[in-house]
Amino acid sequence: MKYVLLAFIFMSTPTFACSFDTDCQPGSQCLKASGSIYGVCAGGLSPGNSNDRQPVRAPLDVNRTYGNTCSFDTDCGPGSRCVKGSSIHASPANAVGCDHPESRDHIAGQFRTGMCWERYRQWEVDHIRPLSSARTMSELISLCHFSNLQPLRRSENLRKGGA
Repeated sequence: MKYVLLAFIFMSTPTFACSFDTDCQPGSQCLKASGSIYGVCAGGLSPGNSNDRQPVRAPLDVNRTYGNTCSFDTDCGPGSRCVKGSSIHASPANAVGCDHPESRDHIAGQFRTGMCWERYRQWEVDHIRPLSSARTMSELISLCHFSNLQPLRRSENLRKGGA
């Protein structure tokens, strides 16, 4: 579940449906849910330290592109990816709107007959309103909120489509 959430939380502007990395801007990747035809472009050029709350200033940083915003996956915690955006820097906790136990409880509260965490591969975490419908970065972040998540049987989710 956390991989599905993390994959869709960090998207950059502009966001649009894609099928391949070549459909996205240079430096971006097309992120798709398993079994999906379309995904959302994520990544792009580094925003430098323009999104940092307390930017780091270096004497040689004439164009202010250095900073503590990530440039590589190694700049992030273990198992994390660096996805660069052009105007907004979001964290998973901010975008989802709660911590992991709360989101887990929210999803479990919507389980239908036969659904449980032990049968996770038979159902998937679905975005009620697909992320591919977002037209702005703020709209995309609001779609990542836990209130837009629901458990859905895999077959139903494949029929529904969207990314």
